[in-house]
Amino acid sequence: MRRKLYIVIRYGRLDEFDAVSEIEKVLAKRGKAWFGKYGQPLSRDVERLVLSGKEDVYVVLAGKGGGEGKGYRGYFYNLKRLTRDVPETQASFPAYYKKIMSRIGCWLELEPYNGSNLELKDLYTKSSLSPILQSLSGSMRGHFLCRSREGN
Repeated sequence: MRRKLYIVIRYGRLDEFDAVSEIEKVLAKRGKAWFGKYGQPLSRDVERLVLSGKEDVYVVLAGKGGGEGKGYRGYFYNLKRLTRDVPETQASFPAYYKKIMSRIGCWLELEPYNGSNLELKDLYTKSSLSPILQSLSGSMRGHFLCRSREGN
């Protein structure tokens, strides 16, 4: 069985838009969508790992759920591609990105998740083996590489 790697990316509301809602709208129309990761792009090592095809790689968008103090909620997606180049088709990403292109460090092409039924609490960071919920609460990092507790 192939190992599974989860790239957990912290997101928040920006300019009155909810990233997950906007991605979901594009997914509903096109079956796939580009997510623009703000700030520092994913490292070249992560890019090489994704391109190698040796592991199944998924993206989890993790945001504060339900208001103050409610913790994080994760939205799982299949990762198809990763690039630093702006996608050619503007309809393949949320329209509000057009105003903030300079903030986007890399692009991740997402499709609906087809993996096992997981939640954030089922993931731990690959580097420290800490539960991802602990890492999200105790670190300012924008993203984390994770595995599932089930070992896949």
